Amino acid sequence: MARTTQGKTGRATADLIAVLCMLVVVATLVQPVPARSRRTPGCVCQSNLKQLWKAFSMYLSDYDMTLPSSYLYGRSKTWNPQDFIRFAKEQGALPALPNATRRSWPMVLSHYLADYGYLWCPSDRSRSNSPTARISYYWKAAIDRAWYAGGDFQKGGAFLYPGDQIVLYEHSSWHHGGRNVGLTDGVVINCAFMDGHVGALVVRNSGYTRRENPPEPLPASGVGEPAWFNCSLGDVDPRFDRGQNWDPTVWADSMRELPLNCDDPAVTCQDNLRRLAAAVLLYTNDWDDVLPSSCLYGHSSTWNADDFVGFATERGTLPPPSGAGRSSWPMVFFPYYSRSDRVLWCPCDDGKSREPSACVSYYWKAAVDAAWYGGPNGVGPEARHGSDYLFPANQIVLYERNPWHGRAPRKGLADGAIINCAFLDGHVSLKMIRHSGYGRRELPAGPLPRSGVGEPAWFNYSFGAASPAFSRGCNWDPRIWGDNLR
Repeated sequence: MARTTQGKTGRATADLIAVLCMLVVVATLVQPVPARSRRTPGCVCQSNLKQLWKAFSMYLSDYDMTLPSSYLYGRSKTWNPQDFIRFAKEQGALPALPNATRRSWPMVLSHYLADYGYLWCPSDRSRSNSPTARISYYWKAAIDRAWYAGGDFQKGGAFLYPGDQIVLYEHSSWHHGGRNVGLTDGVVINCAFMDGHVGALVVRNSGYTRRENPPEPLPASGVGEPAWFNCSLGDVDPRFDRGQNWDPTVWADSMRELPLNCDDPAVTCQDNLRRLAAAVLLYTNDWDDVLPSSCLYGHSSTWNADDFVGFATERGTLPPPSGAGRSSWPMVFFPYYSRSDRVLWCPCDDGKSREPSACVSYYWKAAVDAAWYGGPNGVGPEARHGSDYLFPANQIVLYERNPWHGRAPRKGLADGAIINCAFLDGHVSLKMIRHSGYGRRELPAGPLPRSGVGEPAWFNYSFGAASPAFSRGCNWDPRIWGDNLR
């Protein structure tokens, strides 16, 4: 039987970026929540970085997960800092001609971009159509340098900490203070990470001086962030080290990440769920397609409702200690999402706490957990692999425990409540509950309704029945049942 215990802490495979690419394609099909966002320049800048990452992921999908590098600019077989600088910052000739011999990263990704305006932050006044123009976002030197180490380092799957590996970053702190001081310590810049999320990070150990303005994609000191990784995840006492700070198997970016503070809370909540859905797929990718379950919490051979509640709701101890006896789902997926636990809470959830017993904003679905055991009574077929789910686009895996953004925010999970949900195929959407089984007095709601049946805890639609109706008997079976909420 495939491995089913939590233990690996970061092994990525060459398929890692392929899974994320699938999420990008799926995400384009999801209808967004009507936004009330303040479209400040900072919001537009973050949106630009998200679009650039999507182009990057599509490039990887087309080129067998091989990362672009400054080899495409200078054709050097060893790392050349001058070639890298031009690759990292120049707009280049857009769109790139097929026979172009020198390609900057915007030229490499140009055929995947609907609008070249994504290359500039709206606060960057230096925009120009010249091929030598400096664009607003730099390619990271550590990513480029790793490519020349050969072998797996040319593949996206070599990066063991995708939620902590910056790919692109702003070359100036336009939105968060510190303008006109370059990339010196303390400035805050927007960054896009290997796992697809965008964050605002506080620069430390920069290696840049105030005289380096505008800064180059390499500091004059030859070392420092954000050009290089800044935290050795393999050391007890990690310190910035010039010698190996390009190695994605040891080093990562661990600068302090700030709230973006520009999206509508509903949109931020959906972003959280997308990152968590990506973590689910990355975990199963590493564990032979086996889904986690409350077996990792209580180690029971049969489904135990109490163990499930702990697994489904608790923040747990983060980072998970080695050999942890009880693992909640946030502990299980911890290596696969950004090490900030902020993604575990909706911005509107006032119950945030760092206590291990704290209730997170998103519940693991009871039907998915029970299916792992062959149903609550253990008499049905076990569904432990992602491939056992015949309707992945209709199988919720995580859902909001309260309708903070939809109708009746204090309604709990009663009929008519609207919640954000993440599905097994990676997409996220708002859904209206119709067969809840919860009473209005169940607030805050648990991951199991007191009635013992109902959505979103259980599947609600039998795809195999001529007259599908909610049934307690087999509503955990992913071969027959799925979620068909409005």
